[in-house]
Amino acid sequence: MDLEHQYFYEVSRTRNMTKAAHNLFISQPALSVAIKKLEGRLGVELFDRQSNPLTLTEAGRLFLTETNKIRLAEHDFKQQLEDYHQVQVQTLYVGSSQYFNAYYLPAVLKEYRLVHPTVHFQIIEKNAQLLNKELYAGNVDIVVHCGNKAKQLSRQLVQKDRLLLAIPKELISKHDFGVVSNYLSKQQSKQQGIAVLNKLPFISLSSSNNLAILVKQICDHLSFQPHTVLEGYQLETAFHMACCGIGATFITEQIRNFSPVQGLYFIDINIPAAIRSYYAYTRAESYHSKCLNDFISLLKNYNK
Repeated sequence: MDLEHQYFYEVSRTRNMTKAAHNLFISQPALSVAIKKLEGRLGVELFDRQSNPLTLTEAGRLFLTETNKIRLAEHDFKQQLEDYHQVQVQTLYVGSSQYFNAYYLPAVLKEYRLVHPTVHFQIIEKNAQLLNKELYAGNVDIVVHCGNKAKQLSRQLVQKDRLLLAIPKELISKHDFGVVSNYLSKQQSKQQGIAVLNKLPFISLSSSNNLAILVKQICDHLSFQPHTVLEGYQLETAFHMACCGIGATFITEQIRNFSPVQGLYFIDINIPAAIRSYYAYTRAESYHSKCLNDFISLLKNYNK
């Protein structure tokens, strides 16, 4: 990518001439002159300089779209050359949620590095919507999340995660535990199971967490409304609150497997809504390097 496009892209990314100049290792006046020169050649203004931070004009947004096409084409070509020359030292840029990075990715990376010890990784953690933006912009090679399918992205199923109900033993009798267990795992004793669930205090996830949607679907299917006594954002926070006996909560098999505790009952939920699928997303029609394909293959086969 030529200097004009590099300069424009960095200003559009940082939305600040001073920050962009610092990142580009040039002076701020020199960068301003270069952007003005570019605008003069194109015959349009690319930035609204009256706003703070800088914003793109309509023409600027169009030019950014074309600039990103150049960046992504160069990126793909560079990866093709690295495969052609059998370059061993490469970098994969991977984006996913904090949960996936904590409970799935470490074991995958450990196994992957046994085969590709010279491949380096850069990991970012964001929600599904922001991860897709990073992928569109070419800042990552692959993202993994359980969000909805997005336009211009290809996806492959890599993992399935099952939700469970965790209940502090101090909050439920053995008899009531048996009733709820029969209802959730065997779909038996429905009325008695609902009655017990309605008596339990629950730790719920805030609506800003995508998992809250899945939990609501599970509760709707089971015909009960949790009595929420505490709300949090992270699944791990809800789990640790449950460990302290504050309330019941929904967790995943991975959390149970990684964090065995004595003070909780775990009940399988035998309904389709209790399963969430994780997909590996890449840019549609982008080049997949050998190291990326091997990484995706390992993601698919982890725990199988």
